[in-house]
Amino acid sequence: MNTIRSQIIALLLLISGIVLLGGGVWGFYSLYAISHRYEHTTGTIRTLQIQKIYRYRKIRYKKEMQIAYSTDK
Repeated sequence: MNTIRSQIIALLLLISGIVLLGGGVWGFYSLYAISHRYEHTTGTIRTLQIQKIYRYRKIRYKKEMQIAYSTDK
């Protein structure tokens, strides 16, 4: 009885592993197929602001950047 139960659990783990592996392969394939449609551009930084924020016993920096790029579309 105990060996049948462990065999069923092993079979379910194997099936779920195959399904998850197939999903991962499909996800990577869809990313590969879509990557050919992206338009590669270079951007320029228009503004850059850095603020020093003081908190209790900590110094934090808040950075804001505005990036612009032109495309054919």
